[in-house]
Amino acid sequence: MFVVADGVGGHRHGAQASALAVQTVAQAVVPALLAAQAGGGLVQGFDAQASLSAALGAANMAVFAAYPGSGTTVIAALVSGGRLHLAHVGDSRAMLVEAHGMRALTEDHTLVRRLQTAGHITAEQAAVHPQRSTLLRAVGQGEGLQVDSSAHAFEPGGRLLLCTDGLWGCVNDAELHQIIFAAADPQSACVEMVNAANLAGGPDNISALLVHYAR
Repeated sequence: MFVVADGVGGHRHGAQASALAVQTVAQAVVPALLAAQAGGGLVQGFDAQASLSAALGAANMAVFAAYPGSGTTVIAALVSGGRLHLAHVGDSRAMLVEAHGMRALTEDHTLVRRLQTAGHITAEQAAVHPQRSTLLRAVGQGEGLQVDSSAHAFEPGGRLLLCTDGLWGCVNDAELHQIIFAAADPQSACVEMVNAANLAGGPDNISALLVHYAR
């Protein structure tokens, strides 16, 4: 399982909120996952997507109770049996790194994304919109949180990038793709991606997690 969280900018305790969210998600999913694997894999009865969604719900209530008025994005991924399971809230992204480019697997829960989807602004306008960082959903910002979840094919040899808006907002997909395929290993790729974001101005927190599903 892999989790990335980004405390909401401008809110108090953003760093603590993101750390608590990651801890809560892990504590909610890992014991059940290990128990299932002890039986020889993801046994019948373990619903990966439901488990991830419930874990984000638990993280939401934990952050809401511990740090009122704060919030964090969360993207959680679980890989098993050639399937990639995702659950997310906010604008931290999951992207498949394919031979010819990057493919987004999540949709940002932001004001500009909603405006773009409705046809009110273009992608180019969204990229420079003054409210491009305004979130419509965040873990810890209230009860009744809606979590988006999905499942995708993910075979050995595949690469998955989880990252915050501090990365994808500064470095375009083509450059990310080039860095990943030029790097010697996932850790080196993450270092180079963060460096590229910093060189581009790096106005926000930058987190990148690259998963290479080895053959």
